[in-house]
Amino acid sequence: MKTQIRKLRNLFFIFVMTFFVSVPAQSQWVQTSGVFGGSIFNIHKNGEDYYSATSFGLYKSTDEGENWEYNTSLNKSVRDIKTFFNKLYIATYSGVSISSNNGESWDNRQVTTQNTPAYVLEKNGDTLFAGTASGLFISSDSGKTWVLRNLSGYSFQTIKFIDNKLFVAIRSSSVPYMPYGISLSTNNGLSFDEYFLGYRLVTSILQVNSDIYAGTFGGDGLHKSTDGGQNWFQTTLTNVSINSLDLIDGKIYVGTTGGFYYSTDNGQTWLQENLISSNVFKMFKHNEIRLYGSFSNGIYKYDNNLNNWRNVGVNNGTDAMSFTKLGNNIFAGTVTGVHRSTNLGLNWTLTNLSGSKIYQIITYNEKLIAGGDIGLRVSANSGTSWNSLNINENVSTVSAKNGRMFAGVHEKIYRSTNEGINWSISDLNSSIFTLLDTNGIVLAGTSNGIFYSTNTGNSWQLSNLNGIYIRQLYFKDGIIYAGGNQSGLYKSTDMGNNWTFLGGGLHVHGIESINNNLFIGTGNGVSRSTNGGVNWISINEGFTGSNIQVWELYIFENYLFAGLLGRGIWRRPLSEIVGVESISSVIPEKYSLSQNYPNPFNPVTKIRFNIPSVANNSKTEVLLDVYDVSGKLVKQLYKGQLSGGEYEFEFDGTGLNSGVYFYRLQSENFSETRKMVLVK
Repeated sequence: MKTQIRKLRNLFFIFVMTFFVSVPAQSQWVQTSGVFGGSIFNIHKNGEDYYSATSFGLYKSTDEGENWEYNTSLNKSVRDIKTFFNKLYIATYSGVSISSNNGESWDNRQVTTQNTPAYVLEKNGDTLFAGTASGLFISSDSGKTWVLRNLSGYSFQTIKFIDNKLFVAIRSSSVPYMPYGISLSTNNGLSFDEYFLGYRLVTSILQVNSDIYAGTFGGDGLHKSTDGGQNWFQTTLTNVSINSLDLIDGKIYVGTTGGFYYSTDNGQTWLQENLISSNVFKMFKHNEIRLYGSFSNGIYKYDNNLNNWRNVGVNNGTDAMSFTKLGNNIFAGTVTGVHRSTNLGLNWTLTNLSGSKIYQIITYNEKLIAGGDIGLRVSANSGTSWNSLNINENVSTVSAKNGRMFAGVHEKIYRSTNEGINWSISDLNSSIFTLLDTNGIVLAGTSNGIFYSTNTGNSWQLSNLNGIYIRQLYFKDGIIYAGGNQSGLYKSTDMGNNWTFLGGGLHVHGIESINNNLFIGTGNGVSRSTNGGVNWISINEGFTGSNIQVWELYIFENYLFAGLLGRGIWRRPLSEIVGVESISSVIPEKYSLSQNYPNPFNPVTKIRFNIPSVANNSKTEVLLDVYDVSGKLVKQLYKGQLSGGEYEFEFDGTGLNSGVYFYRLQSENFSETRKMVLVK
């Protein structure tokens, strides 16, 4: 008997040492890298640094556009960026901001008392011009104060000075998107001539030698004037919607919703370059560095060695809407496609399912199934290739279990019993957002509440939780949770027959749990409850900016992942927010692991342990694991760094069979194992 115990202890030692790796401590949410996005309105060089004005703020690159750092001192959408008077000026949705230290700090100036959005900036002599959502404003004191110059009630697309003439492209502020073409002033905006180019939405103006070009949106193409803007004619570049015009190395570059075109003969003929993201907002080149800013998909840089474009470093702007795992990899469905991470979500790469909005991704029978605006797709090789599952309409949600598959398509539910070869259809007359198949009942969260089926989808009934938007359904330990837009969180303990309101915020899109910890992702970040939703605490430490709309939550390995609306993917170690709690301010003199209590237990027990003081009051690496009698790891309770102190972990054995288990505490110079008994 003693020999068997000795062998078992040796087995534990070898097994646990195999899993013991040093993990850097993190104290808050951290944004992961590689899920790129955001609408890029302008790319600007100031000194040796590059700046990008994006829909989610200002980014800076110090390595020629390879990596971009978010400007946390600003935290607002930026539409334009220029350098005037050796300072950075940016147009934001609350006015104009000025920096004299390369963006480290900002002097925020209101153009009007109503925080009117500023869209475009320009300078003529010592006078600054700001095209806003409600008129043209000027400043004669370097941007400190602004006064209305003209065109009150008009919203500005662009401003351009050409030969001391002011060209502006405007549209109505009162009639949505009503364009008025180009207006021209010869006196710095005191008065304007009649409108040119009729009711066309002009987005950009460019001077090339003595010619002037105007790019229009809505398929009206590129127009040209050879007499200073008095008369215009359409060029050979027609039937395209133009976002930007740039003159680079003598070539005219036209950024459109279908890629970019360029001309080497002053617009007589045009060539098109194939791009990864075809909706181009801005072209940029400095020496051999070529960049372009896209709509929604971030910044791309040209690789001169590989002769292709690749996405670089702006991690905001992408909606991460779903997660799943397959093997040791985690996958994310985003508005730019399916991303994969092989290092616990620290870095992400785009799979071959790219350029599409993926609303949900799941794992079924060792395959990935993704639903989105390209329909329903399946991959049997971890995202290397994808095949159709015979639905080519917009798929908002998908579920697969026990040989049956469901897909939400607009107001209909598709059902297949042969892995997507054939489908039957049920019409719910409500937009379908989420599906849950569990314990013989299938539920659908819709724009009119929850529908349910007790016959595997043959027929559907509306539950008594109706009349509200349900965006998320989640099942754990016999409880169904439902969250939605402006409806908070609900739970049912009788498989959906009755529902209890738990509060938890207006918008609940993400739901996840571990042990007795329940997490929800809301329009205000992430919250946690340890008493079944009665009380909630915010766990938003580390999130930057004011926009913390969480679309999805997912636990993978030892991390809680959050997909944010327009902010990419974030992660946080579970060990920081669940399980281990400090219960005493007294610092022990030595390590110890106490017997769990109660013991035997069903299903919850508490484990206490002591960590002594470490040199310089630093932290030490700690592992707390649970094994079964065969030495197999059942659950990793904690993996991280702790300061000296007395700690307690509440272990939940729900889901485990009755029997003997061992829990082990291990640190740099300490290891101890104790036995506990689960009796159900």
